[in-house]
Amino acid sequence: MPKDIQKENDYTYYKVLELSSPPDRTLATLKGTVFLYAREDRALLRIALYEGCLKHFYPDPENYFYFPAEDCAYHKDVAQFAAKSHRKKATASTAYTKKEGLYLPVPDDYGTTEDTPLFYEDRYKKQAYTLTDGSMEEIQACFDIWISTLSQRGVLSL
Repeated sequence: MPKDIQKENDYTYYKVLELSSPPDRTLATLKGTVFLYAREDRALLRIALYEGCLKHFYPDPENYFYFPAEDCAYHKDVAQFAAKSHRKKATASTAYTKKEGLYLPVPDDYGTTEDTPLFYEDRYKKQAYTLTDGSMEEIQACFDIWISTLSQRGVLSL
């Protein structure tokens, strides 16, 4: 484990950051499973992994059919072979695939690729997650992404 990242419990990690300039005021904020506390010349960034079932929503629901019995959607090229009584046209809220796993929270503006799809608790939750194997390399990368995002947004001065 990198010496600057500490493990609080099985799914929560934190890192103490040295600030180049103090925040205008004591800052404490919570976004989903990410917590930031900044005061004077230090900040504490805590990230909790999520373990459970999340959904990946497809951006083009018109190309999918939803299967209520399976609670997931399949692309129309595959779904066309299933009985019409078992499927219905997917909507933005039902065009998803569920996956059980361990997840890292990512910022709102985190880009997605085919290799790193984003997962959500439901369609209307803003907190996005990426699937992880829980390795320290991925946890470090998650911290790096959050630190960079918070710096770019002017929340932290490192």
